[in-house]
Amino acid sequence: MKLTRITLCLALATSLLAGCAAPPRAESGRIDQPIGSVLVRIQKNTGSYGTGQVTTTATRMAPRLWKGQQVAVYANNPGLTLYQLPPNGSFVGFFDGETPVLTFDPPSSYDWPLEVGKSWTRRYNLTIHRANRVMPVEVKVTVEAYEDVTMPGGTFKAFRIRSVDNLGNDDVNWFSPDLGVFVKQKLTRTAAHFDGAGTREVETIRQTIK
Repeated sequence: MKLTRITLCLALATSLLAGCAAPPRAESGRIDQPIGSVLVRIQKNTGSYGTGQVTTTATRMAPRLWKGQQVAVYANNPGLTLYQLPPNGSFVGFFDGETPVLTFDPPSSYDWPLEVGKSWTRRYNLTIHRANRVMPVEVKVTVEAYEDVTMPGGTFKAFRIRSVDNLGNDDVNWFSPDLGVFVKQKLTRTAAHFDGAGTREVETIRQTIK
């Protein structure tokens, strides 16, 4: 009887301790991946995003200067090059080589730290350079969960983050705090989007980030 009571008490204590564990939290973004790190993903498109399936490779390149500031550079093949600002990886924009295609003013960033249940609104101007068009954007962002996400490239612990904006985008991104990158994305353009409805699903199939 005494042993049974001790066992029950230990089980209860373990349960209580697990329930009191600190919730996951990502203090800041990361752009410290070594130069040459590679993220290989499979991309499935429908509607205004295009059709079919393509494999993309994002490679961490040497830093560059943009408007006098050093930026982290991720070259996508096929696709546009992404510029991000230290220290938290604020998104500067997408470039064709060094020519701006889409830029965010001010650079778009998450509201760090990330915690499940946190939500905020961010605002910026989106410039579409080839059309010489500037569009005000308002995005409602919610950290919905911290969960395991399994893909061909493995299983990752990731924050599931939903972003809904006034342009008709309804996007879900899975951010890995360990790697400092999005390991999975489900991007949705609704019928209200100026390019029309479409979806893009992106999953990691291989990565060399240390």
